[in-house]
Amino acid sequence: MRFSSKFFNDKVTLKKANGEVVENISADVQKNKIFISDGTLLIEEGDFLFRTMSNGATEKYEVIDRGYYEAFAGFESHYQCDVRKATAKEKKLPFNKTVNNYFNAPNSRYNESSTDNSINISLSDANLFDEIKNELKKQDFKENEISLLLNQVDDLEQSMGKESFSTKYTRFIQSLGEHVAVISPFLPALSQGLIG
Repeated sequence: MRFSSKFFNDKVTLKKANGEVVENISADVQKNKIFISDGTLLIEEGDFLFRTMSNGATEKYEVIDRGYYEAFAGFESHYQCDVRKATAKEKKLPFNKTVNNYFNAPNSRYNESSTDNSINISLSDANLFDEIKNELKKQDFKENEISLLLNQVDDLEQSMGKESFSTKYTRFIQSLGEHVAVISPFLPALSQGLIG
């Protein structure tokens, strides 16, 4: 039994992956399915079907499942292709994202889509003040300046956690003057002593 031509009002063009083109194929184009009565064609997944509408616009469909049916019970072989409209704009689905961050290191931080140029120094490091002294010794200070700065670092260490820390911190920073950049990596850790 042949399919009635009144159901196949559309004309499509088949473009195969190998470049072969078959034009003027009778079809019935629906939302996600294209029916083709000519079972002699070779349609495969990944091929494209094009429909040019009466207004001149062209729709492009990708064959997802060719849906080939052999002749049976009086019906000729035919296709019921599952298709995806390739010319349709993709709908952006809402993106739900769950992120669990667990931090267990001193001064931990989280950076997403950014560069972290900071230096992580923790007050829990017993060698914080030794590191500051080492950094100061690497610099080109006069003998009396370095001696004063090293003594001030010792004073800071002894006053950590006490009310006198704030005064000693201010005095140390003023003594550094234009050389404060030398200890800039240590300033966040030192300034925590101002809070606690």
